[in-house]
Amino acid sequence: PPRGITSTDLYNYHQKNMRCRRFSTSNVSHDPPSSTTDGRLPKDFISTLRSLHPDLKISTNYYDLESHGHGESYHPSAPPDAVIYPKNEDEIVDILRLCCRQVVDDITTITNKNTEAGDGITTVEVVSVIPYGAGTSLEGHLCFLHSGNGSDIDEIVDIPTSLFNNPGNDISDKFQKVRVKRKGGISIDMSFFQSIGEVASGDLFVKVGAGVTRNSLNAALRHTGMQFMVDPGANCTIGGMVACGASGTAAVKYGTMRENVLALRAVIPPTIVSSDIEISERNRPLVVQFGTNALKSSAGYDLPALLTGSEGTLGIITEVTLRLHPIPSNVVAASCAFDDLHSAAEAVAMIRMMGVPVSRCELLDEASVRAFNHSLYL
Repeated sequence: PPRGITSTDLYNYHQKNMRCRRFSTSNVSHDPPSSTTDGRLPKDFISTLRSLHPDLKISTNYYDLESHGHGESYHPSAPPDAVIYPKNEDEIVDILRLCCRQVVDDITTITNKNTEAGDGITTVEVVSVIPYGAGTSLEGHLCFLHSGNGSDIDEIVDIPTSLFNNPGNDISDKFQKVRVKRKGGISIDMSFFQSIGEVASGDLFVKVGAGVTRNSLNAALRHTGMQFMVDPGANCTIGGMVACGASGTAAVKYGTMRENVLALRAVIPPTIVSSDIEISERNRPLVVQFGTNALKSSAGYDLPALLTGSEGTLGIITEVTLRLHPIPSNVVAASCAFDDLHSAAEAVAMIRMMGVPVSRCELLDEASVRAFNHSLYL
């Protein structure tokens, strides 16, 4: 590289350039979308949230929507209709409660079925929800599947009547037809969940907010001599790493996120569907603590492992208790060249069988080396 410019500088410039190129060539309209009050979200969705939480940050800015509609994968951007930035679990509870509501004709009689289509079928409005961390995932799950279509998407399905708090007396009443109207989607940005707990002497765990990034956590832990060892490569958030079941090159010694999550808190959806005026403990989303601080426990189901890798489909993770490891006093790195992939795999298996304490192990084939050299302009 030219004098004064390092390979790291070139690499960072190249990554920013690729992000701008992907943004400018993505298969989306570059005209700013219309206001969500006239768009796909329920007409009272934003206003109701603002009345419940006046300080809640809600963005319908075009560039905020665009940046929350894709990760680092090749998928084109499919933006949400609004980006919401909650600061506590109570705000998430009310957001989820408004994302699945029964529509009624007469708000004074909540037991009446909606008959706007003339068929007497109950109508339920559903707003898609995707939690957002740092946007570094590669799976494409940040894209909203129903993006780009301004009309409602309706489907009639059979669901248990118990979801409406109205169980029938015989088997024929156990299910009822429901018209599901998909009313756009929202992205819940967890960047305000930045808490990092204290690490007491002798503790091998720490509690952190879902929006804390991996690098900032290790920087805060440096004075303790402990470190969080899961390293997927990107500076992603802890909540996103749990949701995606992240791993990395250090998994050969320290395991993946599944082995390093001791406990977590999450907001899960309510057990029944109701209208706006039906507010009870049963139809409120639940804030649940899964797991304990113990390094070993055989009591009950391994629920933290169930939510690890769930990608936001089971609940919104707000706090995570992580396993910590001592920072190694010495680190030695080595690279080995092999004639073929089979020989490389055999060497790794032999190293493991011989008990060599390898902390990281990564395989780079010919295509990977070519891609790295190209990204560094070598």
